[in-house]
Amino acid sequence: MGRYYDFDAAWAEATSKDAPEPVRVKAFGREWALHAQVPAAAILIGARLMEGGDRELTDPEVIAFAQALLPEQVYEAWISAGISVEQLRDVLAVIVPLYMGPGGDQEGEAEAAQQEGSGSSPQSSPAGRRSKRTGSGSTASRSRRRSTG
Repeated sequence: MGRYYDFDAAWAEATSKDAPEPVRVKAFGREWALHAQVPAAAILIGARLMEGGDRELTDPEVIAFAQALLPEQVYEAWISAGISVEQLRDVLAVIVPLYMGPGGDQEGEAEAAQQEGSGSSPQSSPAGRRSKRTGSGSTASRSRRRSTG
């Protein structure tokens, strides 16, 4: 088979060696395993959203980005459980930096984000506004709803 390459075998071998651990989160009373690496579709959507400059994401953009970033079964379960757009914004604000950061202490970063805020938003101030923005490369950092006047 001169012109043949088995990606499944290569990816399985790479996964067995030093693959990153899946991101794990707790929501709706249980723990969820997210993708170990950012799906290509989420990267494409994130890049398109960043073309708009430093602006807040609209509700449909938040939903589309979350749908591309989360595993399908997790997204569908959370939608069925009644997750709000604001809760999806919170999810993005926490998990995007986990994917962007070094492959190191992801649990510590998530715990630190939870300790910074109060209420349902992991990075909110008592007034309900975000008190800390994520890095400039994070699409989720611009995720607060745009005022329509």
